[in-house]
Amino acid sequence: MKSLINKSKRKCFFEGWYFKQQAGNRIISFIPGYHTDAIGNSYAFLQIIMNDNSYQIPFSIQDFSIDRRKLIIRLGKNVFSRRGIKVNINTEEIHIKGILAFGRMKPVRYTIMGFFKFFPAMECKHEIISMYHKVVGNINCNGKEYVFHPGTGYVEKDVGHSFPKSYLWIQCNHFPGTRCSVFISIAEIPYHGIHFKGCICAILYKGREYRFATYLGVKILESGPREICLKQGGYLFKIILSPLPCRAEKGGTAGGHEFSHDLFAPVKGEFTKTIKEQHLTEGRFLLYNKGNLIFDLTSRNVSFEYVE
Repeated sequence: MKSLINKSKRKCFFEGWYFKQQAGNRIISFIPGYHTDAIGNSYAFLQIIMNDNSYQIPFSIQDFSIDRRKLIIRLGKNVFSRRGIKVNINTEEIHIKGILAFGRMKPVRYTIMGFFKFFPAMECKHEIISMYHKVVGNINCNGKEYVFHPGTGYVEKDVGHSFPKSYLWIQCNHFPGTRCSVFISIAEIPYHGIHFKGCICAILYKGREYRFATYLGVKILESGPREICLKQGGYLFKIILSPLPCRAEKGGTAGGHEFSHDLFAPVKGEFTKTIKEQHLTEGRFLLYNKGNLIFDLTSRNVSFEYVE
């Protein structure tokens, strides 16, 4: 296991992992990672997103280490891996402790970035580690118990120097009565002086993977905050989201059911950008092949980010 040091050879750089756990309407997400600024100083961090609040916890880079082959990330006493999560944090804002065990992870068939994975100097590259897996365990946060018996999980990773200036991100693996997992991201991509709108999307439905992507020739017919429509060959994928409620103040709820909290995102290796992540949004998902309906599913458990 190799630890990072204060001075990194890669300046203006970040690497972060997103572990989302859900049981019914209760969600808790952990984002461990590190970033390096323009003069080479490295910092470790953990972001936590829950129903009632979000937290940003700094760590010394000496407390951070990672085994990339096995995917084991350590932040002090906290461990994040393919097998599960162990957290133990005590600060003035948050007291959180618990253990979650993961079932077998379900990754996509091949890298979600396609051949773009091998393009140098992209501002951000994405990886899906698990579209879906079972979660079992308990987390206690500030006296509130989060019980996952059972729960479901999702894991992804981002690496680069900056998040896209504008993008949307949707993830959902809770659909009543059927097993389906959906991920989609549409972003404005700068590359060597040109800009284009890129799309990556994966759907796991009844044991089959459907994929829409720029490198597969997808046409983005609509990519607004309420409606997304993709066409690729004979396939048409449409998402209709319910109107977003008024943004909640930090520590509050929105619409009595949904919630939105601040997350920090990287710009040139420094976490200076604030974004909102919305959970428990209602959405309708429709997939067609040559005009024939494959599924028409509705969920009230959609996770959503939209940055203009």
